[in-house]
Amino acid sequence: MGSASTEELGSIVDGARRAHSSYMTNHELPCLKQAIDLWRIAIDTCPRDDPQHGRYLIEFTVALIERFPLTHKVEDLEEASRHCDECLVVYPPSHKEYPTVVNNVSIVKAYMYHAHGNTEDL
Repeated sequence: MGSASTEELGSIVDGARRAHSSYMTNHELPCLKQAIDLWRIAIDTCPRDDPQHGRYLIEFTVALIERFPLTHKVEDLEEASRHCDECLVVYPPSHKEYPTVVNNVSIVKAYMYHAHGNTEDL
């Protein structure tokens, strides 16, 4: 894990959110790729004990999930699955973000099933 100042991390996160918002508006894959690249940097530089780390994982996972139907890269699903597992540790069932995490897990598992055809993915 690298390190970034709070301001640098904030700038990276803002850039990721702007790129993702641009993708949602224009549906241009390069914008989504930029968001994913920036989220990856944010996740790698954000301390695990930072209160926002889990939120960043969720947003990163959503971007990976959104890219899969466009590229069919199973690597995106595998990475999203790893981050979902981490989110399940960060957020207990009583946390307000837990339903979002469970939803993301469900989407990833459904895509994995369709990609592999293994019921073990469900």
